[in-house]
Amino acid sequence: MVLQIDCLSSPEECKYSILLSAYACEPGLGSEAAVGWGWAVNLAQSAHHVHVLTRSSNRARIELSNLVHTCRNLQFTYFDLPPWMRFWKRGNRGVHLYYLLWQVGAYFVARRLVRKRHFDLVHQVTYVTARFPSLMGLLGLPFVYGPLAGGEYAPRALWQGMEVSGVIKESLRYVSMSLWRLSPLLNLTFFSARRIFATSNQTLHQLPKHAQRKAQVMLGIAWDSDDGGGTFRHARSGTFEILYAGHFVYLKGMEYGLEAVARLLDEHPHIRLTMLGEGPSFTRWLKKSQSLGLDANVRWIKSMPRDEFLRRLPFYDALLFPSLHDSGGMVVLEAMAAGLPVVCLDLGGPGVLVDETCGFKVTAADPAATVAGLHKALQQLVADESLGVRLGNAGRRRAHEVFSWKGRVARMLRCYKEVLGK
Repeated sequence: MVLQIDCLSSPEECKYSILLSAYACEPGLGSEAAVGWGWAVNLAQSAHHVHVLTRSSNRARIELSNLVHTCRNLQFTYFDLPPWMRFWKRGNRGVHLYYLLWQVGAYFVARRLVRKRHFDLVHQVTYVTARFPSLMGLLGLPFVYGPLAGGEYAPRALWQGMEVSGVIKESLRYVSMSLWRLSPLLNLTFFSARRIFATSNQTLHQLPKHAQRKAQVMLGIAWDSDDGGGTFRHARSGTFEILYAGHFVYLKGMEYGLEAVARLLDEHPHIRLTMLGEGPSFTRWLKKSQSLGLDANVRWIKSMPRDEFLRRLPFYDALLFPSLHDSGGMVVLEAMAAGLPVVCLDLGGPGVLVDETCGFKVTAADPAATVAGLHKALQQLVADESLGVRLGNAGRRRAHEVFSWKGRVARMLRCYKEVLGK
């Protein structure tokens, strides 16, 4: 079923009419949902007419947003597969197959929209991964694709520190990436796109050569000042507070993070690590923490609402996020906006977000060198409180000036202008 909300529009005031394909698009959430919502709202607020094609399951949360009823240039069409085609989808189970089927149905819905009204271009913003094709380039409109992810991978030197299931997954991922260039549908997607954006150099270099020529790097995430970030950090208490926030899965690299914190504890007993999140690696990380003697210095928190998380961020002294491959790393951007120095690996999205002015990017070498690099970075922050303040202030500025939605949309609009020859 296709459902539609029409906001007040004023076409004569709009610069472009954009059809936005956003499978994930919901306010008040993180990850892909925040990306889809961010593009929709910020493009519309820049005086462009934005017609969003998204899932029906996103409708309830979207309609609760005041922006939907006040933004004159924002319009939604909702589509989902019929119940008999989605009864088997539960949570993450079957999500990839469901997404592929949704793409096929969404193409026919989009084709009907294109026949009814004028659009200058079509832009797919979620999901965008180099592993799955899109049919939006077949609508006969200029097609912009991305920012797309999926080409990030853990360096093979670090596989030896992973659990067995992680090694198997990384091996399969590595093999599948080598097959991308052979997929007819993916090549058709890349060929039909006028412009492609990739979230990292790793993803860009995994694209076929003909796609690389029209691709450039742009993170999929951006900072929205309305999220309440930018609160100045509280003065350090007697304890140095380190935060990890994210899924508990092997690819987040906290095997190495825990070892780095254990080394730090030998030198500075007044530290505490907060592990915020949950996931399949919880038991493994808990046992590792116990074996390293970190019991009294690690606090485990399953989850908390995002607004509460953002309020609590300024009470920490550093974010530790040694992700092995992360196309975005929204928590890194949130920490920067809150004034926290970041310690991460020089990989994927975090490696783009963080520079030497606002944190430490550790080279992902072999496990021993990686742990040593993380430890050294944390050690410097513990030893010099003023260093953390300087890095945190610079990170706040970088989040608001370099990675704001305003800047991201301005760059995309220049792309639209080039694509349309205007």
